[in-house]
Amino acid sequence: MATKATSSLSMGVIFFGDKRAEFFDQIWDGMMTYKVGLPSETKLIRKVSDFSAQSQIEMIDQLEKEGIQGLIIAPYNDPLVAKRLKELHKKGIPVVCVNSDIPNSDRICYVGPDAYQSGVVAADILRILAQDKGEVGIITGSRNIIGHEERVRGFVDSIKRSHSNMTIESIQECKDDDYRCYEMVQKVMRDHPFISSFFFATSGGIYGGCKGLYQMTTRKTFNVVTFDLLDPIKEFLKKGVVSASIYQEPLTQGILSLQVLADKLLEHKDPKSDVIHTNLSIKTRGCI
Repeated sequence: MATKATSSLSMGVIFFGDKRAEFFDQIWDGMMTYKVGLPSETKLIRKVSDFSAQSQIEMIDQLEKEGIQGLIIAPYNDPLVAKRLKELHKKGIPVVCVNSDIPNSDRICYVGPDAYQSGVVAADILRILAQDKGEVGIITGSRNIIGHEERVRGFVDSIKRSHSNMTIESIQECKDDDYRCYEMVQKVMRDHPFISSFFFATSGGIYGGCKGLYQMTTRKTFNVVTFDLLDPIKEFLKKGVVSASIYQEPLTQGILSLQVLADKLLEHKDPKSDVIHTNLSIKTRGCI
């Protein structure tokens, strides 16, 4: 365990790969902001994984070989990843989850949005935009990312509880890939031509998905709710394709996750809660 007098502090960070690079770059910027106040020799070693347990475990193995004292990870929800994180905990290497959580992993804290409530908020927005009627398509990233799954669950539960006249016709998984999301949106509209609203439960692949909607010739307008303020989302907000986006405060996620881990390593201080939720805010075209 490190102390304030430690001249060298090494922490690992694992994000998902280049399809979500811009979003995770914003979390990384938050970490860099907080790192300024840490001991001068502090190192953050960043790795990227794809959407698989094997890839994340390989990144964890690499970081452990490099001698990290703590880990911040956006986890892939798989028992093998949870088991590997437990092994780190037993070795005295604390783990903080950021943006998405993983059960039974012995992580000391989750920092990020309340994903279930995010889905509820998305449903509320679409019900207003669509006047509580019409068919809905849902595009999620990965069923193995708890944040994505909880957003979908919150959305579906909210529609059911409200006895809405909206019907969910399709739920598809795009793996945060632009090409796949483009083709998926096109296919969903071929299969369900009366869908008038879309909920993108991930910002990964959003450029492809929105481009697919923008190029539609059968219907010019949709009600679309997504997440974050990445450049493609700003572009399609301006074009009127995206109606609203739910902002997750990525900079704050980065600051708080590193603060929790640094406090544990330097001060032997546990977080007051094992869950720290960032705020949710709604962004429209007038916000950019």
